[in-house]
Amino acid sequence: MAGISNSVDLTKDDTNLDNLYIALTQCFAVIICGYLAGRTHMITQRETSGLNTFVGKFSLPSLIFISLCQIDLSSVNWMFIFAIFVSKTIIFFIVLIITVVVTRPTNTARAGLLAIFCTQTNDFAIGVPIVQALYNSTHPDYVAYLYLLAPISLTILNPFGFVMMEIGKQPAVSPNSQNAIENTRWQMIRNVIRNIISNPIVFMTALGIIGNQIFNHQPPVVLKSVLDVFGSAFTGTALMLLGLRMVGRVHTLQGTALLTPSLLIITKLLLTPLVMREIVALCLSKGTVEEDNLDLATFAFLYGTLPSAPGVFVYANAYGLDIDLVAASMVSCTFLSAPLMFVSAKMIAAASMNPDDYNRLLEAFEFDISLLSLIGGLVVFMVFVTKRRFRFPHRLTFFLIAAQIVGCVSSVLQFYGLVSVPKLLGIASDMCAALCSASLAIALLFIHARADPTLGSVQPALIVLPWGIPLCLTTILISLYRPPLSPDSNPPEPFGMVSNGLSISVFLFSLIVTVVCLVLAERNRRQNARYSSITEDDLPASISSAVMSNSSRDKLLNNKYDNMFDEQANGDVAGRELNGYYRSDSVTAGYGEDDDLQLVRHFVFLMIIVCSFIVSLALKLWRLVSDSPAGLYVEMQFIEITFRRGQALFGFCIFALDYRGVIKPMIKWAVKTWYGGEPITLPKWDTLPFETRLLCDQFVSQHLQKCKIDIEKTKWSSLLYGICFSGSSLVDWLVHNGVCKDSEEAGVYASKLLSGRVIRHIYNTEYFYNSPSMLYTFIVGS
Repeated sequence: MAGISNSVDLTKDDTNLDNLYIALTQCFAVIICGYLAGRTHMITQRETSGLNTFVGKFSLPSLIFISLCQIDLSSVNWMFIFAIFVSKTIIFFIVLIITVVVTRPTNTARAGLLAIFCTQTNDFAIGVPIVQALYNSTHPDYVAYLYLLAPISLTILNPFGFVMMEIGKQPAVSPNSQNAIENTRWQMIRNVIRNIISNPIVFMTALGIIGNQIFNHQPPVVLKSVLDVFGSAFTGTALMLLGLRMVGRVHTLQGTALLTPSLLIITKLLLTPLVMREIVALCLSKGTVEEDNLDLATFAFLYGTLPSAPGVFVYANAYGLDIDLVAASMVSCTFLSAPLMFVSAKMIAAASMNPDDYNRLLEAFEFDISLLSLIGGLVVFMVFVTKRRFRFPHRLTFFLIAAQIVGCVSSVLQFYGLVSVPKLLGIASDMCAALCSASLAIALLFIHARADPTLGSVQPALIVLPWGIPLCLTTILISLYRPPLSPDSNPPEPFGMVSNGLSISVFLFSLIVTVVCLVLAERNRRQNARYSSITEDDLPASISSAVMSNSSRDKLLNNKYDNMFDEQANGDVAGRELNGYYRSDSVTAGYGEDDDLQLVRHFVFLMIIVCSFIVSLALKLWRLVSDSPAGLYVEMQFIEITFRRGQALFGFCIFALDYRGVIKPMIKWAVKTWYGGEPITLPKWDTLPFETRLLCDQFVSQHLQKCKIDIEKTKWSSLLYGICFSGSSLVDWLVHNGVCKDSEEAGVYASKLLSGRVIRHIYNTEYFYNSPSMLYTFIVGS
């Protein structure tokens, strides 16, 4: 990044950071390639299964065995291993207990699955290349810890999760049937033991440690050369496979399905690294060199930011539990882990710096985050303008993003030499953004409470006060303290304790208001779900086309609900029909399914901002009580900057990367502009008639290769067309080779091939036509 290169000289730490950039780029580029290959059917499900077998049965076990065989176990810090075990155990049982207590009815199987998700780390596919990039020159032995840490989850914690899943999976047994109870228990124990023993990672870990003792960590050259071949193929293949597993999982990131994954990701990527760092620092506080303690504690933080392993998705499939939830969480966790690993790398570089270099690195990091966030915020503005999203709550989100953009501008100006004025602007913008967040939470509460008249009356206050209060406070600070405008003075806080105290007050007030409003809004949403079985048809005809008052409507719904209590169906639709039906002239008029998804996006956005409040308050309070911050404070500064200056970037990920509302319309517009038509939408494979699927399978297995040889041509403009064929040539081939009797039957046959995604139009804008001017290409086998 520009900020880093301009501020800090190139040192060994900078070289490690450059290696990290390369490693992150390599990892996620291969993951994206795998996703695109699966999305475009270049690699089929059958081929994906073959890759999975190679990685799980050959490549990874070979890599684990040969790596453990070469480790000098006498140099391993076993207290560090124990500290990571304690950390994972704490997180595991926190998630387990909270899930059991919160979910109604109690779902022990889900509790076990979510606990495994938050503690099982992708140690090998992503962890190995990242740790090698960062520590290869300073602590090359750290990579070996990944092979020793993986069995903690697989052999100790995961069995508890499997037991919980087996308990939840078992059907109810009569208390009088003692034999059935005993059989169920033994069956559960056998399943758990089988899952552990059959795991190749566990088996090869034990075998690798045994081999280490036999060979004295010097395995035979022949054995090493053979296993190195399999192990060297692991990283690229595993990352490709991870991308392939994401196909079909991105669409689950919508609606209320966003809420639980968000909580899981916050636990996995934020709480877990902090707990690991502190537990490791506590366990290593005595008996080892202080510098080694700091390095291992920072490494523990980096290890905690690694995303969850894809194996959790395998467990969810095996037990039939929350498959979409785990898939959505795995996709999000994988990509959101990248910026956190970047932050961890900054912390590693800062750990060995003197204060001046550290301050320059911190400023450079804030500049980089602010610049990216500034671009993301402007894109969100464009999305809001083009999509005409200026109703509540998008109107408040617009002003919230605007306040965050002002803060990013202040950081950029400060980086280029100005000091007091940009810092003053940053303080004001931070307070403004915090109050805007509280206003947005209040608006969500009013919307879910169906208090539209109240929301309409307080609308000006929700917009004006978050901007007016910080401006007034800033004006008072200027008049009282008159800060210097010279760039020569660079105090950490231009207005000392007063500005810090004001910021703490505003942040604390905003945090309390935001959390309380979100909790009440979620409670109202769940309460509205009780009316999900009441539709417009259930209402009296006399009010079917009229707008009722809130009190009359709630009275009617409560009476209706009381009468239908015993026969109410279990559903999770939060009264969308009623909400939209009774809002014909309110500030939130016209809310439908897409708007319901937008409300959930605002919930997720505010949950991220709540995390920002907590981190910022912790640092500000620490600054009040301590004059010599160190340790965790120094490391948390990077996280605080990421949250405080990166909020607009989070807003970009939540609102601008909306596939159905933003990306898909953009693709349609681009295709229509370039090719003169919109992309067609085909039914899902599972929804096609059995005859169509059978026809496609038979064509692929019996006729595809010969057909490709006979009719595929390279058109005159290969840049635009490439290898393709005309619709009429396919029809003629089907008739000539006896697949169909006549051209009419061949046209129907070819249409089914298009529906089954065997062929497609070259621009994916047309269905099948028996025409020499319509060009198509084969998807399968290409």
